[in-house]
Amino acid sequence: ERLDRIIGERVRLMESHLHLFAEMAHARALVHRARPFRSPLDAWTHERVVALLQEAVELGDLASLDAPFVADAIFAVLSPPVYHYQREVSGYSQERVLAGMRALVVGGSGGMPRAAKSLRQTSEGRDDG
Repeated sequence: ERLDRIIGERVRLMESHLHLFAEMAHARALVHRARPFRSPLDAWTHERVVALLQEAVELGDLASLDAPFVADAIFAVLSPPVYHYQREVSGYSQERVLAGMRALVVGGSGGMPRAAKSLRQTSEGRDDG
């Protein structure tokens, strides 16, 4: 639920300043090619996402995973250039992007947590559904 809120707020923030964020990301990429996704806001959000993923693993809501890597993958999908492409080129609505992120990340409609748990159960010789 908290991860869902972070993702939702990030999408809403990008939506309200989409062109500005896309230009900032492009300029930052030209200057700091080795450290994408690490503005102060990104670093803070990344730390929160890692902590929430680790907590979900500890609570048994997610299968064991590499939380920093998964957080990086989430950031890649939530990056301003990707979001700009989804909205402006693909024509996806903000709601569609957010629903897709929820499905991938927080388990809406069979997303990553359910799939990860299912994979863990299958690899352990169980498939409870």
